[in-house]
Amino acid sequence: MSLPLFEALAEIDLDLRQLRVRWALLGGLAVSIRSEPRTTKDIDLAIAVDDDREAERIIGDFMARGYQMLHVAKTLIRYEKEAVWLQGSRSWPVVFCHNLAKSVQCPDRWLGTFLDERTPSRLVLPFLKRVIEKGSEGWENSVKRCFDQEDYAEIAVQVVLPLESAPEYLLRMALGRVSRRPLLVRDLALRNEVSTSTLMALLRHSDVEVGLHAAMGEWYAKPRGKVRPEVRAAWRLAILRSAEEIHRSIGVNSYLLREILVQDSELACEWLGKLLAGKNTAFPDLDLESVVTDADFDDRQRLALLDQMPAGPMASVVISRLIAGQTEVYRELLGQDRLKAYHLHPLEGLPGPAWSEMALVALDHGYDPAEIFIRSFQERGATVVMIWGRDQDHWRRWETAFAALEKHPDARLREIARLGREEARERIRATDARQREFNLTGKVSAPFGLPLSD
Repeated sequence: MSLPLFEALAEIDLDLRQLRVRWALLGGLAVSIRSEPRTTKDIDLAIAVDDDREAERIIGDFMARGYQMLHVAKTLIRYEKEAVWLQGSRSWPVVFCHNLAKSVQCPDRWLGTFLDERTPSRLVLPFLKRVIEKGSEGWENSVKRCFDQEDYAEIAVQVVLPLESAPEYLLRMALGRVSRRPLLVRDLALRNEVSTSTLMALLRHSDVEVGLHAAMGEWYAKPRGKVRPEVRAAWRLAILRSAEEIHRSIGVNSYLLREILVQDSELACEWLGKLLAGKNTAFPDLDLESVVTDADFDDRQRLALLDQMPAGPMASVVISRLIAGQTEVYRELLGQDRLKAYHLHPLEGLPGPAWSEMALVALDHGYDPAEIFIRSFQERGATVVMIWGRDQDHWRRWETAFAALEKHPDARLREIARLGREEARERIRATDARQREFNLTGKVSAPFGLPLSD
């Protein structure tokens, strides 16, 4: 066994005594005291501590005396893997590193070693933050080093964006790497952790998704729903830009965007206008029906959107919600030949006062009573076919609604009421027959020749 190893042990013993640390020798050197000496390259110690705080203090004292923290980094990496395997949680190593970073005298040396050893980024982050807080010499190089390694790029973005006066080149590096991390952008803005100038840069980012997430974070930050005047113009533009790349930019955040739009009818109208004017024709993740329903549009806004509405899947989804029983808007729809396939869509559903007024407008535009009454038995273009149970009650609502129209002063509407009531009664009779058939045979056939699915 080499003499330098024993010299090192003697030095460690002196340091531990001076630090008043309770310790014991382990490993090859310890075994060699009572047996044949073993070949070993290191000194293994066990140190007794009462809690994590004392452990952190001792590590800091060792660091102050020039000891390296290489073994600590490797041990934390092993604990991190074991924590995931044993508990599905990595909280202990993270908490330990958080407390350790606050207590050590030279966090920059710890950071350098952790980076050398490819320590997981969540364990590196506390030391990176501490180095920046202390303004340690060369902290900018440490951050740049993180940017240069893909495993640490996200934590570099996380610490640079909140800086009040980040060096320009570091801010450019952060902005250049946020495209793959839009949720981080949203969360930082949500917690009010970015400066006004940085938020402006995020809102104006060339990546639409980054701008949208920054805008959502600003709107949902406390006080919720309030956008600061100094960023209002850029915030609005970021929201509107998202309509141009709706598929990629919305995704799982569709509910968050919906909440913003329904609170501002002018913004919602302009956003929908950009969406309708774009090249996207497939139905997006966003619930457009609820936006149109809840945005509280006035007639002017409804007419503007109707003028921009292209024929296609989107029209079949939102046109009924857009008309919303507004007679003048419905009259405008009937004047649009390009939307002829959707002229009767607003008449789907249970008849009522607004339905009656729209039915009269449809009659004035040449639609036949038979086309109008049957439309009320459909929903979004599909005939409602029910099976049993409460079907009778369901169709009795239609019978009652049409019965209320039989005394209307307009003879054409009375004819619609007569036809509608007969249809409702026929459906009630068919439902009764189906129920009896099922009670007797355990099987049921389809009404009106429509097959039932197995």
